[in-house]
Amino acid sequence: MEFYEILLGIMNEKGLSIPAVAAACGLTDSTVRSIIQRKQKRVSLDIAFKMKDGLGVSLQRLNGEIEKSPTPSIDSAGDERLAGIIENYNELNDAGKDDLAKHAEHLTYIPEYKKCDSVQDSQVS
Repeated sequence: MEFYEILLGIMNEKGLSIPAVAAACGLTDSTVRSIIQRKQKRVSLDIAFKMKDGLGVSLQRLNGEIEKSPTPSIDSAGDERLAGIIENYNELNDAGKDDLAKHAEHLTYIPEYKKCDSVQDSQVS
């Protein structure tokens, strides 16, 4: 799928006009209009990143690829802490995300932070 087709699909899905896309992405109306009217197959990385951020979509989606789920499937029913952790994670750059993952993994090695199943709990008592 060509870039302009992907952009039109996102605009349609989100109910956005060319001026709305331009404003959200920090681009001029003429830039967005040109992409669509000229049926551009590709755009520069600078424009792609601005559109990713402004439209709230992934680069994979802008490239016509199938998006990977941003979070693994986790049974978090009733645990509002997980939503907060995910929200904080999404605000980090790649270095911050790597550091957070290391810290989370480190916590799993500390005995007092690990979950114990009921068999172990009954043996400890």
